Parts: sequence; structure tokens; C-alpha cells
Amino acid sequence: EDATASLQAAIDSKVRKLIVDNLGQPWVVEPIKLVSDQEIVFEDGVEVLTKAGSFKGPNDSLFRADNCRNITLRGTQATLRMRRADYDDPAQYRRAEWRHSLSFRSCRNIKVCGLTLVESGGDGIYLGTATPGVTNKQIHIKDVTCDRNYRQGISVITAEDLLIEDT
Repeated sequence: EDATASLQAAIDSKVRKLIVDNLGQPWVVEPIKLVSDQEIVFEDGVEVLTKAGSFKGPNDSLFRADNCRNITLRGTQATLRMRRADYDDPAQYRRAEWRHSLSFRSCRNIKVCGLTLVESGGDGIYLGTATPGVTNKQIHIKDVTCDRNYRQGISVITAEDLLIEDT
């Protein structure tokens, strides 16, 4: 019902390469914070799904990295899915456009490969700043599908050495 603690603990262990196994059912999570110097591999068929009733904060992203470096997120036939329709309910959620699937702010050497990002409450991928004047650098996005995101597939607020391929 809620795999947040397990997935966050695995990420926080700072293991260099983390494999997210296909358990035959979604990894249901609340917002996840990424760490530096880590590759996360989502096995084929993995789905990470936001927990219903969560993501109440207007800036709650599925995966977020602030001032991090050397992060790779990759997988084939793996989906990061949010609950876009839920965020439109004014009785439950304050209106916001920043509930992104992936949020990288003031990061360096980031790679996102082969993932499908679906139905976020903001952008599929957001590249912004956490620290004023510190831009994202060396970002590579390849073979990513952004589908039915509330705002845009990818928003680039600030980046240097950005390469987006086959996305």
C-alpha cells in the first residue's frame, strides 16, 4: 500500500547502483528525494505510482533532486505515474502546476533514459534552480516519453550542456 519508506531507504543507503525490482504490482509512494552519485535502474515493467491522497504540497514531485550530482535514472518499459485527475479536485488539492514527475534543481551530470512519465500534476521533467544562480549542468535526456502531464512534457528554466534525444 505504501512503499515510500522502503524505496527512500534504498536510495538513502547511497548504494552506487540501485535496481528497482518488478514486483508485479506498482511501487506506491509519496514524494521521493534523490541523492548524489547514484544510478537507479527500473526493471522492465516496473511502475512507480503516487499514493492516492498524497502530494498535497504544491511543489511535491514524484522524484526530486536539489543541488545533486551524478544521478542516472534509467529503464525500459518502466513507468513513473502520477494521479493528474486527483490534483484537479479543488476540494482535495490546492491548485498548483509544480507536481512534477522528475524535478532537478541546480544539479550536475544528470541522465534520464528510457522512462515513461505519465499524468504528473506539473511537468514530466522540470529543470530549475534550488540555489539562486546555480544552473543545471550536463543534463542528458534520452528515449523518454512524457504523456498527459498537466503542464508540459519538459520545462527548461535553466540548463547548460543540455542534450535531449529521441524524446
